[in-house]
Amino acid sequence: MEANQTGAGHNAAGTNSALLQMNPRALAELDSACTDLIEALATAQDRAHALSTLATWGLGEAEPSLRAAQALVRIFREKAAGGPGDAHSALGDHLAEAAELRGLLNAVATALPQADETFAQQFGQLDT
Repeated sequence: MEANQTGAGHNAAGTNSALLQMNPRALAELDSACTDLIEALATAQDRAHALSTLATWGLGEAEPSLRAAQALVRIFREKAAGGPGDAHSALGDHLAEAAELRGLLNAVATALPQADETFAQQFGQLDT
């Protein structure tokens, strides 16, 4: 079967049909990359939370006359976690998307072997 750019292909009989090509190693590598991304996002989210609770920023915020320093610290804390558009929440959204993608990849890895014996054999031979 020969594929064109849209993923449609022609089989030996010359009829159009859908074509799905799946590389088992690529699927395993995508799963691994998602796992790494999820771990990195979780670490960044923890750091954002830690920044939001940091006691001292060293900007002179403890000095009552430095209201600008106090305002900056408040803004930084809110941007780290707790304010509108904060990093903690944004990272959480990305974390959820990465987890959803990983779930979809796992669903594909489970469903395709059931439909394709060759894929199942290749996927089972991976040492992941």
